[in-house]
Amino acid sequence: MKNAVRIFVALLLLIIVFKSEAQSRRIDIDTLQTYSDKILANYRIYSDSILKEEGQAYLYPDTTKISRSKWLPRFITKQCFVDRAVLHGIVTCFSESGKYRVGKYDNGQKITMNYYNPSNNEITYSEFYGNNLRIDYDPEQGTKYLFHGKKKVKD
Repeated sequence: MKNAVRIFVALLLLIIVFKSEAQSRRIDIDTLQTYSDKILANYRIYSDSILKEEGQAYLYPDTTKISRSKWLPRFITKQCFVDRAVLHGIVTCFSESGKYRVGKYDNGQKITMNYYNPSNNEITYSEFYGNNLRIDYDPEQGTKYLFHGKKKVKD
């Protein structure tokens, strides 16, 4: 009986620790100019109140389908409103290690990209990413999707 209680307490502590480590994400958007089909805006993306990315983008209203089921991802979907953010101008991304990259985009096309270490010295692409870069994903792509509203979290 004592072992069952110990196991239950240990599992409860693990659940509490993992739930407390969930990240909160916030996006601030300031409109710079309005067009008939898009908006030019400054945006800032925060993760746990730490600035992760800032820059300018054209925001186009769009919709996308997201999965509502882990077991049947293609069959149970929901249509969501999103903003398709096409990067434009200077965009700065900050990593947790203190490194950052500064890119210049023209309507979603990457023009230049410079990488810096925490001491503000320029470094190479491979020094910036190291072995952490996945082959199938380009983190410097010129389009992002920003979801409207708040994500519902199951308690």
